[in-house]
Amino acid sequence: MATRFEGLNCVLLVDDEPMILSVGRRILTRFGIEVLQAQNGETAIELYRADAEKIDLVILDMAMPVMDGAACFSALQQIDPAVRVVLSSGNMEDKEIASLIAAGVLGVLPKPYNMHQLTAVFEQIFAGESKDKKQ
Repeated sequence: MATRFEGLNCVLLVDDEPMILSVGRRILTRFGIEVLQAQNGETAIELYRADAEKIDLVILDMAMPVMDGAACFSALQQIDPAVRVVLSSGNMEDKEIASLIAAGVLGVLPKPYNMHQLTAVFEQIFAGESKDKKQ
């Protein structure tokens, strides 16, 4: 089944909350998107290293044990400077969000999120990318 979002076939979903992982997986698989899951930043980095060519997008929680989202994002960028990341957080400072967007984060998803919020972020990202391709 083709996904609603062209070029989005596999997402790495990173969150330490099992409920968020479960809901995220259910939403993404409804669109025919394969989901890889990690419960902390270190596991996310291992999965990304192993499957970077396959992973089209990372949805990354900011507050996790072992390694937080900002440190994980930085490590992912070292592996692949073009890594596509959407942050997910229940409480982030505007200054921190602005800093991470300036560093290359594509969008921010407030937690807990639902299908409408997730697809709205994807539509924003993919609309921006299709504009970039036309220029």
